[in-house]
Amino acid sequence: MDNAAQANVEDVKKGQKLVIYAFLVGIASGLLSLLVGEIALLVQIASIIMSIFGLMKVGKGLHYSITKRVLVLFLMLIPVVSLITLLVINSRATAVLRQAGLKVGLLGAS
Repeated sequence: MDNAAQANVEDVKKGQKLVIYAFLVGIASGLLSLLVGEIALLVQIASIIMSIFGLMKVGKGLHYSITKRVLVLFLMLIPVVSLITLLVINSRATAVLRQAGLKVGLLGAS
């Protein structure tokens, strides 16, 4: 049985979109912090929450164990490591979605 058959493709698809949108919101908050600091902090918190929910959804779809999902959450707390974590999980999600026959673009699977 291949990875796409084992994975819950719908969870992976929704989680990946959430992670990508969270990343874009994080970039927006960085730019926003140059203009208004207080609002940017709220936007950054929203981005972190979105990425955590997205990663948990992708982890569930890829059948990650609870231990592995908790490890991912812990890695998200470390600044540079969190970016690497997002990229690694996103690439695994992309591979599974492509194996399932979905087209994956810049903003996730369509």
